[in-house]
Amino acid sequence: MSKTSAVARRVLATAAFVALVASLTTSPALGDEPGTEGPTTGPDGAPPPVSVEPEAEDGALADSGLRQIHADWLAGETDLPDVVDDAIRVEVVHDPGVTDIGAALASVGATDIVTLTDELSVATVAVASLPDAELLPGIGYLRLPVLVAPPVDPGVGVLPDDPGRLPGVPAEPSPQRLAPGPAEIGYYGDDILKRVRTAGWHKAKYTGKGVKIGIVDYFSGVHWDYAYSYKDLPKRPTGVFCSFNGTTCTDSVFWNQGSHGVSVAEAIHDVAPGAKLYLATVSTTEDLRRAIDYFASKGVKIVSRSLAAQFDGPGDGSSGPSVDLLNYAVKKGMLWVNSAGNHGVRNTYVSSAGRTVYYGGYWRGTWTDQDEDGWMEFSDPRGNVLPSEMMTSYCNAWIQGLRWNDWGTNRTDYDLYVYAWRSGSWQAVGSSANRQQSGPEVSPIEIPANLTCSGNEEIRFAIWKHHDGNGTANDTLELMVNGLMWDYVSNAGSAGQPYADSKNAGGISVGAVNVSTGVIAEYSSRGPLNDGRKKPDVSAASEFTSVSASDFRFTGTSAGAPVVSGVAALILQKNPKWKPATLGKYLRSTANRDRGAKGTDNVYGSGEIRMPLINTKKPKVSGTKRVGKKLKIIAPKWSESGVKVKYQWLRNGKKIKGATSKTYKLRTADRGKRISVKATASKSTYKTVSAASAKTSKIKKK
Repeated sequence: MSKTSAVARRVLATAAFVALVASLTTSPALGDEPGTEGPTTGPDGAPPPVSVEPEAEDGALADSGLRQIHADWLAGETDLPDVVDDAIRVEVVHDPGVTDIGAALASVGATDIVTLTDELSVATVAVASLPDAELLPGIGYLRLPVLVAPPVDPGVGVLPDDPGRLPGVPAEPSPQRLAPGPAEIGYYGDDILKRVRTAGWHKAKYTGKGVKIGIVDYFSGVHWDYAYSYKDLPKRPTGVFCSFNGTTCTDSVFWNQGSHGVSVAEAIHDVAPGAKLYLATVSTTEDLRRAIDYFASKGVKIVSRSLAAQFDGPGDGSSGPSVDLLNYAVKKGMLWVNSAGNHGVRNTYVSSAGRTVYYGGYWRGTWTDQDEDGWMEFSDPRGNVLPSEMMTSYCNAWIQGLRWNDWGTNRTDYDLYVYAWRSGSWQAVGSSANRQQSGPEVSPIEIPANLTCSGNEEIRFAIWKHHDGNGTANDTLELMVNGLMWDYVSNAGSAGQPYADSKNAGGISVGAVNVSTGVIAEYSSRGPLNDGRKKPDVSAASEFTSVSASDFRFTGTSAGAPVVSGVAALILQKNPKWKPATLGKYLRSTANRDRGAKGTDNVYGSGEIRMPLINTKKPKVSGTKRVGKKLKIIAPKWSESGVKVKYQWLRNGKKIKGATSKTYKLRTADRGKRISVKATASKSTYKTVSAASAKTSKIKKK
């Protein structure tokens, strides 16, 4: 089996990462010190979890996924995920600034060693040598590579029946299917152009021409060709890149069956038809770093990414591989546009008992264990449901992780268990039990890498406290999935996924508004983030027509991000010397209209992206440049009709009091000075803009 196909099993086949664990049937003894054994009872009366990992002895691997793989390899298993020729690609978390990590890893036989950031490297290590590698000086711990891209089309909106506490939940209705239209530009995506108001910019020849945009996603050749047949995409992208777990893909980038990435490209092409498109498909942090380097080598100036990622940092935009990579791209001159996520709370239905059931992709809360059995109790923030030790979801909900805010020393150690409903009872089908107590480098994050469920099978999450550490009193926990959980879900903080949490002015996170109404979508993720910052940065049109999308509509914040990317291309064509931070500031301040609460808020960000007026022909001053003579304005032109214009005459760049008509009679005070005029245009729902003429030669005496 090739490296590409091995990692693809973990990344793309389903959100259930496969491991052969069914043969382990004893209750776990997960502790690595006295008094910290694993649970001997299950949550909410469920049976104790079937062991899905070996006991963690002193010196055992801190990452439970690697610990499981190592134990299975020792037990003689031969078909293990990501293991090729008895070796596996791992991420190495190490002390910052250490210069001999490569030499240290090489001493235990590691190969293909690559440094990604000051604190993260990757290497291929023999499975037998994993424990030895983790004990090397300067190395904190080894872990399975964090995944930066979820499976495409995970079934968001389709809820399975709940055989337990909840009644059956119907599937979310699909958008109305559109009939295929004429093969001409504008039938699909025309609603974007009207909403974003690109017509005036296109008429002024701003189409993104000369701007290169990189798209990180998954792509189907069939969908691309179909969109091309309707002239909604070029025949082929300008360039492509594909890498899985550090290995270049052997097949074309067009291997996926989903329409997601093609719909992203189509939206960009609708808004910026003159831009050149570069495509990249990746799976890990290492792959994304390689893609950024590829984009930089091609002169890409905008990166559009409409994907989620597993937790890799505190979610405050300050640290973690995702923060480092985004900053790396911005330093290379690229604006980074990322979807904020579809983790917002939505109503699904009202039960026969009159109870409203809520669902979303995010939960946030504090540690609560009133019955003191070691299992955390989830509480409904709306008071509709009694506390429960289990959170309901389904297997296709790609798990981004459990994270808590204990990033200091002596961290609280929580474990995440996953149950599935089978044959009338709950059975444990996976867990993540990293050992935060083994060292300060082990992040307070748990991501199950060994689920044995599949498809729309219903699952439930349960959180076990393995070790008190410095106590639970100040711990805030977050659980996030790319998909759906229900009942115990939250809005505030749901915009804190990796790459969307950036503090960098050259990074933009995008929420979703309905293309017809401009109203925020219920699912659109919201702030504040863990450090109190407001997110998303902006919001943009979504739920618009798309020939490549299922049901011919592209929805989610995945749709909003490429709209912003296309808008950025138009602006960058007009201002080609702008740096990412300048472009990002313009998108946040000028190329949008305030929505929701006045000013920047945690729902719409600074506002909905809408193209501003632009001056297509500057005003000019004509007439004799002599005291006593009259100057007049040759009127400017604007990107839209129906514009109201006010004028202000200027003397050496400063206002001339009362000089606001279309003509100006030169005065004695103007002698030896240079005169110009500023035109200020306004139109309802547009932000006011100004344009100034060139200064005249010096005014002569009579």
